[in-house]
Amino acid sequence: MVRCSCGRVGWQHLAFAVASRAEVDRMHALALDAGWTAVREPKEYPRFTPTYYASFVEDVDGIRIEFMHNPG
Repeated sequence: MVRCSCGRVGWQHLAFAVASRAEVDRMHALALDAGWTAVREPKEYPRFTPTYYASFVEDVDGIRIEFMHNPG
C-alpha cells in the first residue's frame, strides 16, 4: 500500500546524499534485499535540479528513506 504524505506538516522522509548514481542504485537494492518496499525506483528528478537522481524506499512502519545524488 502506498500512502501519499505530500504536503503533510512534519517529518516525511530522511534523505541520504551518496557519491554517485551507482551508489543510489546499490543502496536501493540493499534496502529491497532487507525487506523494504520501493516507493519510487531510481530515476532522474529534473524538477529538483537537472542532475538530481534518487530513489525512495519505505519499511513496514512507513519510514521512508531517500537515497540521492545531486552533483554540483
